[in-house]
Amino acid sequence: MPDLLCYQLRDGPHAGEPTAERGEIERLARACQAADCQAGLDSTVVETRFNVVRSSVPDLVTRVRQLRDYLPPEDQRAALPRAEVHRLTRLP
Repeated sequence: MPDLLCYQLRDGPHAGEPTAERGEIERLARACQAADCQAGLDSTVVETRFNVVRSSVPDLVTRVRQLRDYLPPEDQRAALPRAEVHRLTRLP
């Protein structure tokens, strides 16, 4: 039986093998933020979830996110590139 949830960094400086540990992905996101590594935070993470719909019929759900999305909400805004923060805070 495959892992029910699998993460894989697809690009960026930390691209590598898949992992089933969300904690490992979160630690990597915090390390990139602490090192001010925008390329690392912009890395693509493919999140694959294996669900069983009915009587062993597997259903795969895949989401593509950025590594920065695994930071706590209050840290996500701080991890955005300056231009992006300016765009989000500008009044219409």
